[in-house]
Formats: sequence, structure tokens, C-alpha cells
Amino acid sequence: MLLLLLGLTVGLALHLVLLHLLEGSPFLRCLPRRRRGRRSNPFTRRWPLALCVGVLFLLAAVHFAPGAALAGAVMLLSALLLLAVVDAATWRLPDVITQPLLWLGLLFNLGATFVPLSDAVWGAVSGYLTLWCVNGVYRLARGRHGLGAGDFKLLAALGAWLGWRALPLLLLLAEAGGVLCILCLRRWRCATLAMQLAFGPWLALAGGLLLFCCVG
Repeated sequence: MLLLLLGLTVGLALHLVLLHLLEGSPFLRCLPRRRRGRRSNPFTRRWPLALCVGVLFLLAAVHFAPGAALAGAVMLLSALLLLAVVDAATWRLPDVITQPLLWLGLLFNLGATFVPLSDAVWGAVSGYLTLWCVNGVYRLARGRHGLGAGDFKLLAALGAWLGWRALPLLLLLAEAGGVLCILCLRRWRCATLAMQLAFGPWLALAGGLLLFCCVG
């Protein structure tokens, strides 16, 4: 119960951060005034994110032993959830979240909390360079960017937490999720395989799954 209450409290705080990050975005401007005004019901607006964080806290408590691993897991999962929502709404992954997340991963792995420090450092470097190279090849072939710099930084942060060995499977899961989403949209909304899709939410989802499946 204490962990659930803590998760709900953190979820409410993340909601306030989310509103700040979405301020001025097309997503927030397109909402009806009654949904984004100060007089709207705050619980109605905040409970889904708070509930998700509470559930993540409980899952982390079941999987990780109390201590640095549990603290790091709840920080990473909270940040990934926030980044997924922001990127889905704005197609941006803010540096104010991705860069501290990278350094936190390295700090937690100073004592090999999740992976050895050397694996974390190489994970951060290879994570950034992998998507940077993929985007460079895509730009040469198509004349436009296929990925944003925020995706590079998010994968670098995940590499700092999970190590370089987790990156191939992480990318495979993220790409599979994105393709499956496009196929579903193509089936139900007449979308095409060439449609643009935010990649950050799928990276965040894959990172969260690997945190539970490969670490702990």
C-alpha cells in the first residue's frame, strides 16, 4: 500500500511535469478549453498517469530487491513513461529528461547495480551512434531525416542503464512494435507503411520490458 501511494503521488507530480512540457504544443492547444482550463477536475485529468506509475512501482517492488536496484528501476520506469507520453503527443523527446536519465544510468552502474560500468559506458556510446548512423544512411537515401536527435539520446540513456548487450534486442522489440502499430493502423485507419510514427514510445516500452526480463 505504501508503494502504491508513493507511485500515485509520483504520478501526480509527473502529470504536472507533463503539462509543463506540453505547454504550447499543438496537442494541448487542440484540446477543448474545458479540458485544459484550471477549473476542470484535476483527478479526471491526472489519474491515468498516476495509476500507471503506481502499478509500475508495484511491479518493480516485486521484481527488484529493496535498495539501489529498486530506486533506479522506479526512476527509469517513471522517466520512460513520461517520455513515451510526451513523444507520442509532440514528437519530441526533451533533453531535460533524456540527458539526466543518461547520467543517472551511469551513476547507478558505478557499483554495477544493473550492468558493469564498462558495459554502461559502451551502451551509451553505441546507443547514440547506432541510431545516428541509421539516420545518416536514411538521409542520404531519402533526402530527409528518419529519426530525431531525441531518439539517439534516449537509446544512449537506455544503453547506460541496460548495457550494450541489451541494445540489439531492444531495437528489435521497438521496431517490431512500431511495425505492428503501423499494420494495425493500416488495417483500421487506411494508413500506409510509409506513414510517420513516433519511435520514442516504442523505445521506452522495449526498455521497460528488458529492465524486467534481463535485469534483476
